[in-house]
Amino acid sequence: MWKEQKIEVRNVRTINVKGKQKRFGRFMGSRSDWKKAVVRIKEGQELSFTNFSNAEAK
Repeated sequence: MWKEQKIEVRNVRTINVKGKQKRFGRFMGSRSDWKKAVVRIKEGQELSFTNFSNAEAK
């Protein structure tokens, strides 16, 4: 995706997001932790997601 649109990445930061405590019936459980990435692109560039189908976006 990045190469097709010739996007230049400025930097990438990752964040560990803790899963929430949830109630499953009468038991307490928790959702899985997951990692979030924040990608900054160089100034003047724009990333368009409308040009991709669902198969390519995965």
